[in-house]
Amino acid sequence: MPEIAKLPGISGFVVGPNDFCMSMNTPERTYSVSILEVQEQFDKIGAALSGSSKLFGVSGVYSERFVSDWVARGGNYMAMNFDFHYISNGAKNVIGSTRNMLDAMGRAY
Repeated sequence: MPEIAKLPGISGFVVGPNDFCMSMNTPERTYSVSILEVQEQFDKIGAALSGSSKLFGVSGVYSERFVSDWVARGGNYMAMNFDFHYISNGAKNVIGSTRNMLDAMGRAY
């Protein structure tokens, strides 16, 4: 990996944790902070890219742990969540707000 980071014409790297986990054939076949083998590989990627002056990013689902882990590895940009997360979370917020309003009004739903 350090050799790849030194190649001219490569301006950055993006890690897709779910894709990476699928290629490792992890039991869950999806990213989970509980899989130590995967965490070790991500740490190696971060170490290999540190000091390379290349962009180093990750895409994934937001959590405080996700952000802190990747920042600690040297990640300097992140693509958070996906369109379906924004849509489903927006719908949950509307439903929750509506229920709260109806509860405050003493109305059944």
